[in-house]
Amino acid sequence: MKVEYLIGDHLGSTSLTTDSNGNKISELRYKPWGETRYTWTDPSLDTTPAYAMTRYQYTGQFSYESEFGLYFYNARWYDSYLNHFTQPDSIVPNPGDSQAWDRYAYANNNPVKYIDPSGHCSFAAMERGECTAADLNGGPPDINELATQAMNYALAYDGNALESWAATSDFIAGYTGDDVEMYMAVMDRVFGHLGDGLQLEGNTSRDCFLCGVKNPDGSLNRGLRPTGYYDEYTVNNDPKFENSDGFNPAFADPDGTNNQVQHTYFWVQVGYHHGLTTALAGNLSHEFLEGRDEGSWPRPGQSVADYNAGEKGAVLGAAIYNGLVKPQQVGTYILNAFGNP
Repeated sequence: MKVEYLIGDHLGSTSLTTDSNGNKISELRYKPWGETRYTWTDPSLDTTPAYAMTRYQYTGQFSYESEFGLYFYNARWYDSYLNHFTQPDSIVPNPGDSQAWDRYAYANNNPVKYIDPSGHCSFAAMERGECTAADLNGGPPDINELATQAMNYALAYDGNALESWAATSDFIAGYTGDDVEMYMAVMDRVFGHLGDGLQLEGNTSRDCFLCGVKNPDGSLNRGLRPTGYYDEYTVNNDPKFENSDGFNPAFADPDGTNNQVQHTYFWVQVGYHHGLTTALAGNLSHEFLEGRDEGSWPRPGQSVADYNAGEKGAVLGAAIYNGLVKPQQVGTYILNAFGNP
């Protein structure tokens, strides 16, 4: 097998291809918006079949220009001749930026500085001497800013509640990468449980177990919140999520009106922040013990399906914490674990 190396420019576009000794084999150059303006191949490469240039070209995206003139940018197709995407963005990634409202625009209409590998949101290609997908519009993303972006994405996504949860997880992971703490901090803000409950961080496992029964003062505990939680980021009050749409019947609330994403993600939070044992015990107590001492069991929202969803949520949270499921894998996990077969 012959080893070749692809060398990119500041945008990540493949410019040179070399052999294992560093000898130049081929060269590509581009116009500002991505059209190929120059190609060169070592004339000594008299091979059969003929030597083929790499298909990963402008900004490192896969090129179909030789077939039908477009680049594949994951969420959408890009036409370097027209300087625009061929489909509108499904979100407005940064409502405070007037450029973002042109949903066909590529890279904030500034292709020399910005790139858009996801097809959804542009960021500065080069910052502090290295390329990083965590740079949002020229700087590292602020957690609260990214939470706002993710909330807008979740509400605009063309899919049911479960699909929107999974897609938004992928959207967040696209910025946070393997930074699990940042990923969970943003997810907590977007899907975290509402209610006058305890703070997740800084509480004991006993406190988290009691979230399924009562607060220490005897009042019912309606949920935990992560430190720094702000209600304005959450999507849980939106009608899009006030249902069990997309969930397998084994995990869907029987009356279909409860926010099943919110319910399930609550136990993801507990599993991540306080461990699997605490989360499983809390889920069990919440669904099958709460209210029995008052003769009011089962209460609305208590069901076997809720228990099943909480159990799988707790397992997911613990798996994320232990590195068994990476942020980039959570979206697929959600669809496979909770979706319809």
